[in-house]
Amino acid sequence: MFISLIRPSTVTSTDAAGQDAAPPVGLAYIAANLIQNNHKVEVVDALGEALDQYLPVDGVPKALQHGLSDQEVVNRISKDVDLICVSCMFSLEWPFTRNLINAIREAFPETPIAVGGEHVTACTEFVLKDCPAVSICAIGEGEETLVELANELEK
Repeated sequence: MFISLIRPSTVTSTDAAGQDAAPPVGLAYIAANLIQNNHKVEVVDALGEALDQYLPVDGVPKALQHGLSDQEVVNRISKDVDLICVSCMFSLEWPFTRNLINAIREAFPETPIAVGGEHVTACTEFVLKDCPAVSICAIGEGEETLVELANELEK
């Protein structure tokens, strides 16, 4: 099975000081585990691939999207992908991650979209109600869960 793992851009403000970039270690663990279990993986690190890019956020005057735009993320997803997985660690970022997921759904109407991360684990029912584009919520640590999911979908 061919799986795309996506780390969305982050959200910051024009008043923020410091750097919000950190390696996506969780996605690296998940990718390694999937590869060890004979799945093909691509990783789109929207923040890491555009550390110097800050985009305005519509409707939020001082907010900035740090990293790739949603469309740039969608364009990096391989057309022959079987499963798309999006991480959402923080509830603050959920509205922006939801926008990305909706853009992905529009481009990949038949491909399952799984979401995981701290926000999804804490607010599973809300995520499913708030974003019908989500097919699956991965709760807790994703390393084993996504291997099990990929194995089942592959059947």
